Amino acid sequence: MTYCKTCTIDFIPLHWYGSDCTSFQEYVTDMYRSFSNRRIWITEWGCMTSSKNGIECNNDNVSKLVKCTTSWMGSQEYIMRFSYAGSSMLLGDLPSSNS
Repeated sequence: MTYCKTCTIDFIPLHWYGSDCTSFQEYVTDMYRSFSNRRIWITEWGCMTSSKNGIECNNDNVSKLVKCTTSWMGSQEYIMRFSYAGSSMLLGDLPSSNS
């Protein structure tokens, strides 16, 4: 943001894949703060099994994740839009910057 003094930024689009609601909340909050408290659009998010946290994206865990994340997003004034992208049992481990 330092080099964009005259830019108009309406919102910051985010993608997130993981399986832990708390990690999701921390990631989104960190991005909000990192981009000078600009509004957020979560254009993709979904459950992805990772060997790092041991949470499998089965039906029960996907349901818990979606309920937790949607409830939380609905209570955040700065989150303007969100769209669930789906879930995957295992696509390999993601880089640490994404979860």
